Amino acid sequence: MSLVIVTEDSKSGFEFWKSVNKEILGSRASVIHAHGIDSLSNKISELIKHSRITEHDSLLIALDNTDSMKVDGQIDMIMRLIKPIKLKHLLVTTYYCFEEIFLSFTDILTWLNIKTEQWEVDLLNTIANNILNGQDYFNSTDAQVRLLLDRYIGMRFKTIGNKQINREKVAANLLQYITSKRTGFSITKQSIGDCWIEDCCKTSINILNEPNTRVKNFVRKCGMNTNLSASYKIAEIMHKSVLCTGGISPHSLKNLV
Repeated sequence: MSLVIVTEDSKSGFEFWKSVNKEILGSRASVIHAHGIDSLSNKISELIKHSRITEHDSLLIALDNTDSMKVDGQIDMIMRLIKPIKLKHLLVTTYYCFEEIFLSFTDILTWLNIKTEQWEVDLLNTIANNILNGQDYFNSTDAQVRLLLDRYIGMRFKTIGNKQINREKVAANLLQYITSKRTGFSITKQSIGDCWIEDCCKTSINILNEPNTRVKNFVRKCGMNTNLSASYKIAEIMHKSVLCTGGISPHSLKNLV
């Protein structure tokens, strides 16, 4: 029996799930990416055709749930594709977007150890609580949530009520804004900082070897007061985020490989 992880994201989300495979599963799973939600069923069809997904396997589909019609359509096609081979298990992520894994991670500010204003702390805690409780903070009518969120949107997007501003864009912007304040932790759509997915001692060496002279005298200033292993970090992120509330934990994945 094996586990196949298929992601819609070919960039930072894909890097995260590769790290889950390496650090939690000992590289015993296969991690493959599609090119967006629209290509997900085609990728799985291709994997089945070439016997890279069989009746002996379990399948984890890691996708954003930002467009329910597209997601439902893709899942419907995937269910029809896998029905004849009778998979051992099928798991599908329930988070709204990849960035909300980290926005819901309850230790994010402790690990970053950055200077933040109280309203920013309140905003992050409010968003995390909403995500973990399955609530939509972006469309919330709660006065306190709206006050905090509108303040951030006004600061970062310069306008409120812009139809082009949506929950995913706010989540991505907020996560990058917060994580970029600490060297090695920045998370963007394109990449995920090494300090989230590598051993602490290794990331310190990587930072020291960067050509940017400003970090030549690097001293760890994050909230990790000891050298943490990559496997510990990934496990903590999974245990203390929306992944665990969605039924995806280190233990549940280890049972599938």
